[in-house]
Amino acid sequence: MPELPELQIIINQLKEELQYAYIDSVVARDASISEDIGLISGQKVIEIVRHDKAIYFQLSRDAFMLSLGENAQLMMSTDNARIAHTRVLFRTTRGDLYLVDKSRMSTVTVVSKDETYVPFAGVDPLTKQFNFKMLYRNLKASKANIGDFLRKEKVVAGLGIRYTGKILRASRLPARHPANRIPRSAAEKLFWNIKNILRDAIIKKSPKALDMLDELDGLYDMGIPAEKAPH
Repeated sequence: MPELPELQIIINQLKEELQYAYIDSVVARDASISEDIGLISGQKVIEIVRHDKAIYFQLSRDAFMLSLGENAQLMMSTDNARIAHTRVLFRTTRGDLYLVDKSRMSTVTVVSKDETYVPFAGVDPLTKQFNFKMLYRNLKASKANIGDFLRKEKVVAGLGIRYTGKILRASRLPARHPANRIPRSAAEKLFWNIKNILRDAIIKKSPKALDMLDELDGLYDMGIPAEKAPH
């Protein structure tokens, strides 16, 4: 599964290709894909954002989420290509989007307009909603170690094993250290390492993403309805 920086780069590319395109039809080539996916045909792609470790497509009526498996790929084509191991084919007015996954670990979830929220997964660390006050309060309230706190406690959204490890090493915190025993000075260092390591990873892989990151950091949230966030 792509981690947050890689996923953000994929989303940036998808926005360039597909934002404001119409989905003409959806072809599920895997029996495990829900038939509900056909409901998104005819809808316009309004926005593409991250939701935890998934790609969230807000459409003109409904929405859907893609969670990519470890070796999955999203591929665009305008040539009516036949690509092996395609699980879902989205035909759009800007070309065809292929979800290619030999392992079949990727999932596609339709979010109906009648659903009032998608499950809360934590605060996006690239937005202003992720601030030191919120992080420190949740650290003190946690009974987990700091490794599990970052990856599993639904406080910081989107962190996986690799970037959690980088952040903790930069912060000089062992993964098994109790989250609620981290002093304020170390928590401040942890906060800025979360922000900076993720931003730097995205910019290193895609320098033109800098403007997007500045815009994202100015948002309070991603506009996705959710359960009550930590505060």
